[in-house]
Amino acid sequence: MAYSHSPFENTQTTEQGGSIAMAVLNAQYKHPSSAYSQGLKDLIDSMLKVNSKDRPDIHQVIQATDRVLQSLM
Repeated sequence: MAYSHSPFENTQTTEQGGSIAMAVLNAQYKHPSSAYSQGLKDLIDSMLKVNSKDRPDIHQVIQATDRVLQSLM
């Protein structure tokens, strides 16, 4: 949502004829331009971990989002 498109659509995998589904399953994606803060990129990385046990729960996402927003002020 932050990027206005799927981060998986721009991966080298899909550019070389691979599938978006495989990119998602393997967490192969690229962040767009550097216009986004490192905090936001880190949050997105944490939510897109392959192993669901490694992903933050909703409370951790909210806390991380608050930290990212505070760092921008």
